[in-house]
Amino acid sequence: MGTGKLADKILKDLGEAGMIGKWTVDVLERAQFDSRQRLRVAAEADSSPTQNQDSVQKNRVPRKALTVVHMQGPLFLFVAGAFFSLAAFLGENFVFLYRPGRVSKE
Repeated sequence: MGTGKLADKILKDLGEAGMIGKWTVDVLERAQFDSRQRLRVAAEADSSPTQNQDSVQKNRVPRKALTVVHMQGPLFLFVAGAFFSLAAFLGENFVFLYRPGRVSKE
């Protein structure tokens, strides 16, 4: 039995046994617990700031909204890719229509 078929059989067995569903639920519950814990800690920090938390607040990097300037690079890459794709398409059509030895329908 190949490794691909063996892996498929193992995954199928795990799914039929309900293990994948259980693991999914466990991961989601853990993420929910962690999120609630972070919110609780943040709420406690907001209600009673200490000197340590003040220094943490000073070290945070402020978030900035994306602007048109930030998106110029991806836009230029997209336009360049579209241009080169169009050039390749037109080049293939030109080569197909005007290749030597092609019988014209005239």
